Amino acid sequence: MLDFTVNLTSLGFEAGLSERERELVYLRSRSAGLTVSGCAHAVLAYELITLLRKKVNAENNCTAEAHLSVGILGGGHMGKQLAMALLHSSSLKPRHINISTKRPETLG
Repeated sequence: MLDFTVNLTSLGFEAGLSERERELVYLRSRSAGLTVSGCAHAVLAYELITLLRKKVNAENNCTAEAHLSVGILGGGHMGKQLAMALLHSSSLKPRHINISTKRPETLG
């Protein structure tokens, strides 16, 4: 497919940025990378804690299946991504996630 906007710099993201702002554009990709990394670490930590809890329960002959709950501070872009990563990449259920936010209407 032919992209007619390739050489039209006035339609690009950087078109309205000052020279100082252009120097900081690399932070966009850095931010996205940190978000992915943070979500991956959260899923790994959840899975490790779940395995540890199961092992401790087995050693103590505990038959009750206690669910691990996760709290997320902030329901903004990072909080939403973190919640979605935990729901899709782990055995966590929505009822075990608590999100604290100033704007609850954004959590829908």
